[in-house]
Amino acid sequence: MAWKDVGEDIKLLSVSKINMMKRCAKQFEFRYIKGIKSPPTCSLINGISVHESANKNYEQKKKSKKDMSFDVMADIFSDTFKDKEKELEPLDALGASKAYDNGIKMLRKYRDKVATKTQPVETELELNLPLIDKYSFIGYVDLITDKKALRDTKTAGQKYGIEKAYISKLTQLSPYYFICKQIPALKDKVNTVALDVVTPKDYQPFPFKPEMWEFDKFKDDATKVAKLIQTGIFLPCDDAQTCGWCGYKTMCRNSKS
Repeated sequence: MAWKDVGEDIKLLSVSKINMMKRCAKQFEFRYIKGIKSPPTCSLINGISVHESANKNYEQKKKSKKDMSFDVMADIFSDTFKDKEKELEPLDALGASKAYDNGIKMLRKYRDKVATKTQPVETELELNLPLIDKYSFIGYVDLITDKKALRDTKTAGQKYGIEKAYISKLTQLSPYYFICKQIPALKDKVNTVALDVVTPKDYQPFPFKPEMWEFDKFKDDATKVAKLIQTGIFLPCDDAQTCGWCGYKTMCRNSKS
């Protein structure tokens, strides 16, 4: 749930940049070459707001060993949500009130099921993986606990299936784990990885065992994306469903929606 991105520098690749380039190179061109930002969705704002509240709690808990009260965490959530809400499209803004209520439920679920049972050691940890020709992957670890667990959190409107959780393992948890293992100051701080999924009604923990082939595949995919960016050719995808929810569909002549 690390919502911090790596900025506009196309040589600094993040999970979101890699996924976007693999999904639709034209979408990547609009966002990172031309610098056109599409408006956020309510679900994205919820994720950012829960993350901001959880991170502020963990930052102070590293020293205090105590969680903030739910009311304080809810205030942080509320301030973040209301600030980001201004960026919503008018149609999306109609659902902001319901989204806010669901976000508060997710925050409470996260605090009760995860935060109160967790002692953070590292939070918002930046990781760097060199690729090719001055291209690098930059990732941000949500949390490393005193139990030597590297954890990431996702907010969702409904329960995750194992297949969807496994995607997070392939694109974040396993790569982050093995990058940490290459850093002397971190290699002894992580032994396990887990994904925490919170919805307004449910909490789902997904513990995983990282495998080296997953890291190798991720690095290979990231390197291929870097090479594609170097070509300067950004072809649109050929999938109507992807085009249907794309924030750039009205600008794209090739949109299938």
